[in-house]
Amino acid sequence: MSRPPPPISPQPLPRTNGFVNLTDKVVGRLVVVSYGGKAPDGYIRWNCRCACGKEVSVLGGRLRAGKTLSCGCLHSEGVRARKTLHGGAGRQGKHPLYMTWSKLRSRCLTKSDKRYRLYGARGIYVCDRWLNGEDGKTGFDCFVTDMGPKPSPKHSIDRRDNDGPYAPWNCRWATQSQQVQNSRKFLKRKPVQLSFLEASA
Repeated sequence: MSRPPPPISPQPLPRTNGFVNLTDKVVGRLVVVSYGGKAPDGYIRWNCRCACGKEVSVLGGRLRAGKTLSCGCLHSEGVRARKTLHGGAGRQGKHPLYMTWSKLRSRCLTKSDKRYRLYGARGIYVCDRWLNGEDGKTGFDCFVTDMGPKPSPKHSIDRRDNDGPYAPWNCRWATQSQQVQNSRKFLKRKPVQLSFLEASA
């Protein structure tokens, strides 16, 4: 599979009607960082930063359709993280924790995410280890290593300190009742109008 080309110089956003600004959008492991303008082939390109740290230029159509999800690392060093389960291949070849990792990144990084105001806008962030990886591992690899498998389908990711980041020392797998207790502590300490789902991770 061919890899996306290197990033190109950022261009001013068009002001034409119907233009869709993809800046800050998270697609798989990619975060759109700037508009690249029209390439010589006439197609619109966007400069993106992959979770592994590499920057590439991606066709807007492929981003919107979800056809390009990384700089190419999903088909090299990251292939095991996407296609390998604890004990065998899963349905659609996707790791059971991938959506958890992808969604927590989105609500912290993507301004268009409906939950961004409760996370990224509040200063909640994803630690560099889970975002960019380290020691040759991708951010997702590190997340799986640090969190381990869910104890049960009833468990979901929970931040011990609701004002703290998504990081190994601040996250755990917790049941709904455990998250309710944690949310109550947060709401008593810092009263705001949040539902349980909004207050928990």
